[in-house]
Amino acid sequence: MKQETLPSGVAKVMFGFCSWVVETAREKGLRRLYFLARDGYLLREISQMICQKRGYDLSCRYLYASRLAWRLPACHLDYQEACRYVFSGALRLTFRGMMSRIRADDSQCRMCARWAGISEEQLDAPLPEEERKRIALLLENERGFRLLLEEKSREAYDPVMIYLEQEGLMNGDPVALVDSGWTGGMQHTLRQLLESAGCHSPLIGFYFGLYTTPGVPADGEYLAWYFSPHSPVRYAALFNNNVLESLCTAPHAMTVGYSVQQGWAVPEGKPPGKNRHFWQQRQSLLENCRQLADEYSPQDAPVLLAQARRWMKHLCCVPSPEEAAAIGGRLFCDDIAEGYLSPLAVPISQSQAREYLVWNRRKARPGLYWPCGSLAVSPVRHRAWYRLHIYVWEALRITRMKRRASHAVHRDHRHP
Repeated sequence: MKQETLPSGVAKVMFGFCSWVVETAREKGLRRLYFLARDGYLLREISQMICQKRGYDLSCRYLYASRLAWRLPACHLDYQEACRYVFSGALRLTFRGMMSRIRADDSQCRMCARWAGISEEQLDAPLPEEERKRIALLLENERGFRLLLEEKSREAYDPVMIYLEQEGLMNGDPVALVDSGWTGGMQHTLRQLLESAGCHSPLIGFYFGLYTTPGVPADGEYLAWYFSPHSPVRYAALFNNNVLESLCTAPHAMTVGYSVQQGWAVPEGKPPGKNRHFWQQRQSLLENCRQLADEYSPQDAPVLLAQARRWMKHLCCVPSPEEAAAIGGRLFCDDIAEGYLSPLAVPISQSQAREYLVWNRRKARPGLYWPCGSLAVSPVRHRAWYRLHIYVWEALRITRMKRRASHAVHRDHRHP
């Protein structure tokens, strides 16, 4: 069986980020970092190696967590925010998948379907955007759904709080999270959970990149390496967060919650997925990062960031067929509850490529996780033309996202 090899620049990107995390944490006087599952698995090992190489007394801990495992227990704390979580979109979302976000069993899923006017035949059918919004409006105002959501949330609340306390997040010390990033929602949810127990530990988050943040001062400090809401739009538009997440793999499945056994909280996960080459790739990655630790000093941080941006721009936007094939076969899911898995990049036809023209994107929502990777492994003509449209669309989308976030912050400041 041929081993899947990673592109050579992966190690430099991960090493650059981890070096920045470690050095910034030391500057701030932090003694402990919490790396969030699953994106933080390899990042923790690389950071730990850097600390050992540089003689730093900085503890790198791993937290079994996910949006599902943390946001469901927080749902009863803010119902409106809970509804935004439950009814958020995903590329291949179904009604059953939506209900799995609150860990509803089959009978509860069917009961919610009746409230939403969904037939049994439609439970596993993809939800169009307008249908998702219709369902959200109906269920948000359905008393039975609110009671069910609160019940599910309270069931999940005690186990997660026991887990957070046993891992040292409620002792009053600053809590520093490390994650891939994107919107800062995990840090926001953690603040809600800790505050609900009367714990007001200072929070700080170290992220690979952030498109936006919740904009709530109480959430603490958000720091981003590759791009932030204040960076030029091109850094985020020439990037694909799905690609980065596929590189930050772990040998275990997603954490869906916690169970309490003899007073001890134990993470619960789905059946583990198959990653045939994880351990070989991990060993190769760590060896490359050890070499980089010998070659680069903390003062080389700007050089590493510039090199990472050049390489990720190439990988995300103009990968070679070999690079796209090496990464594109990895299974990926953008859904909170991970109800389905699909390859990151798949071959597409000329007509499918046309769906990514800017004027066609207004009519439909194409379903590729890595459009430029799919172009690279497809016999499509005029690839550069389609890549340009993908970039323009991303730049417009990110600009709109930043503008909405800015208006929301200003509105909250006017109406405290």
